[in-house]
Amino acid sequence: CDVQKHVDRTLRDRMEASEHARRHPYVVEFYPPRLAELSDAMAGCDDLPQGVLHGDPFLDNAMVDPRTGRFVGFVDFEDATTGPLLFDVACAVVGTCFPEGSSDFDVTRFRDLMGGYSGVRPLSGPERRLFVRFCRLTLLCNCTWRFVNFNIDNRDVVECRDRYRELQDRIVALEDSRTALAIEKVLDELPSLKDPQKENLHHSDQCRVGCTTAEQSVS
Repeated sequence: CDVQKHVDRTLRDRMEASEHARRHPYVVEFYPPRLAELSDAMAGCDDLPQGVLHGDPFLDNAMVDPRTGRFVGFVDFEDATTGPLLFDVACAVVGTCFPEGSSDFDVTRFRDLMGGYSGVRPLSGPERRLFVRFCRLTLLCNCTWRFVNFNIDNRDVVECRDRYRELQDRIVALEDSRTALAIEKVLDELPSLKDPQKENLHHSDQCRVGCTTAEQSVS
């Protein structure tokens, strides 16, 4: 998703300008306070390790070997960019740790995924502190994409107009203090990055880490 279009209000202005969306509860009540949180989180991302991002590492963009179940690559690089590595991690978490059709966060999946990832690239202190907020941030991006796509751009696809609600419910679930505490407890159990000099990896190392981590997490 294009985070910048949220930060610079492009998407909010577009929704408020639409006769179909401007009075919608998502635009009037739900989106504004969470946009403020998104902007606040992104304002502090300069201290986070940066690198190449896939931008949409959900399960439907991952390829696995049907014989072994091992990760072999990603497809759909439309949203590829550079930025905080935490964005892709958070996006992968929200894309895999909620069972299909559910807003119940699966802590066991989360522990397995992050155990594999942290075995290759431990999270930095700032990443840990912003982790839950980035999970909500990535969900808000995808939720808003669904809302705009089916309530403004492609309104003829009537059966998809409410598809955003699944992700909206997951954002609310991550705002629950019990879910946030469960996530933070798992993060506390993981190895941490203690050397500040290692927080910014070279681009070649980042690409190697991303591929290796994904394979460990999916297998």
